[in-house]
Amino acid sequence: MEKIEKFKQSRKKRHTSYKLQAHLVDELESIAKAEGMSRNALVELALLDFVERYRKEKQTV
Repeated sequence: MEKIEKFKQSRKKRHTSYKLQAHLVDELESIAKAEGMSRNALVELALLDFVERYRKEKQTV
């Protein structure tokens, strides 16, 4: 019985994660379209921005 409950919980978490990923992809596509960019180019810019902010934060800490 305990294994069944654990399985149900993991399914629920995965489903929530998939819904969030789908929402993020939709947002990326709409932003990329508005900016005249490809989704991959937008993701690359976002990752570069994240890395820069992360490095700055690590330097100040």
